[in-house]
Amino acid sequence: LTPLFAKPRSWQILDMLIALTMWVIAVKLLLM
Repeated sequence: LTPLFAKPRSWQILDMLIALTMWVIAVKLLLM
C-alpha cells in the first residue's frame, strides 16, 4: 500500500471517494 499512497493522485482519488460516500450518507439521512 505504501508505494500507492506515495503518489499525490492516489490521495486525491481517495479523498474524492470519501467525500462522495459522506454525501451519499448525508442525502440518505436527509431523505429518511
